[in-house]
Parts: sequence; structure tokens; C-alpha cells
Amino acid sequence: MDKLERKVDLSKLPTKKYGIGTCIDWKKSVGYKIPFCYDNVRGDLTVKEHQKKNYIVLKYKNREKRMRTCHLSEIKLRDLVLDNNKLIKKIDFTCVPKKYGRNDWLNSKGCILPFYYDGMKGKMQIIDIKSINKMTYLTIQYKNRIKDIRNINLLNCKIANIIGYHTGDYIFEKGERIIDANRDLTIIGQKRYKSSGIIRKAYQYHCNICRIHRLGR
Repeated sequence: MDKLERKVDLSKLPTKKYGIGTCIDWKKSVGYKIPFCYDNVRGDLTVKEHQKKNYIVLKYKNREKRMRTCHLSEIKLRDLVLDNNKLIKKIDFTCVPKKYGRNDWLNSKGCILPFYYDGMKGKMQIIDIKSINKMTYLTIQYKNRIKDIRNINLLNCKIANIIGYHTGDYIFEKGERIIDANRDLTIIGQKRYKSSGIIRKAYQYHCNICRIHRLGR
């Protein structure tokens, strides 16, 4: 799965001593501009305000957003920088044969389905089709993940679990450090919590940029 480019450049922000190292001095960062890239959008964010408990107010064009400093490091900018801040997701069904102007699912085995899901793109494959109680189920493979899904749910692009966007499996282990263009984190624990009646997974991590502990998914 390819992930579109998302990053922020925090290298020009003022820093202060923290323990034996340094961290960003957000109080002195007010007025600074932060270059960013979010998919196809590029520009500068302006730090408008610093608030207690590691909150800042960012401005982009005529919009402002209050957020935690760690969320900036995690590039959670969709509702600030995109004109349409809804989650964008789509599947290309061009490969699926048609019958009477509709998708012929019974003859779709082997079809490749390119997809885009919130900044991630890749290709899934239909490897089997079955009918249960007059409902059509498709067996979808994406990399090493194989899942069954109803055809109506596939049409509505409900594929988060298939592509690993949402999954109950832990990917990172305690003590593992994650460093890329967007993050510098150390996993310090794993935790399950209940939300809307569903048991979800989360990580406890230490942000090596802003020096705080957080719980995140």
C-alpha cells in the first residue's frame, strides 16, 4: 500500500532544554510558520496561540484549529487544510464484468480492484465468491490479509479492516521506536479500551519530539 506524502517541517521552531536533550518551545513558537504537505496540498501553517496542557492554535488560510502538539506531529490536519474534510475513499470497479449494466459479481473472481482510502492507495483482488442466504459475499485479498465482505459493503468502500486501516491486531511491540518523515515515537505499552460498545486497541507511546506520553490508536 502506498501512502501519499504527509509531513510537517518543525525544524525551524525554537527549542528549549528538556532533561539531557531538547524539545520544541511552543510558547516561543507563536507567530512561526510551519511548512507542510498533506496529500496534494502544500503550504504553511501559522502558530497563532499556545495554551496550557500542550495545546496550540494553528491557522491555515482563513481557518483555525485547536489541537494537541502531538497531533501536529501525527499530521492530523485533514479538517484544517482540506476544503472538503470528509474522509475520502473510493474503489475502481472497472475490472469487474458487467451484466445488464450492473457488476456481475459471480464472474468477478480474479478481478483487481485499485483503491484509495484516506491518503492510502493500493490494489485488492477478489479471490472467491459465495452466496449465503441469497446474499453475495466476496473473499478479498490484500497483501497477506484475506477477508470476506458483502458486495454492498464493498461498493460502499467499507474496507478499513481489509487494508489494515483499522485492525484489532497489534503491529508494534513495546520498546519499538517508530521514526519516519512524520513521527518519532517509542512504544511504551499496549492497551485495550471500550468505545461505543466495541473493544479497540491502542498504544501508549512517548513522543521523542514533544517529550510527552500519549495514548493513541
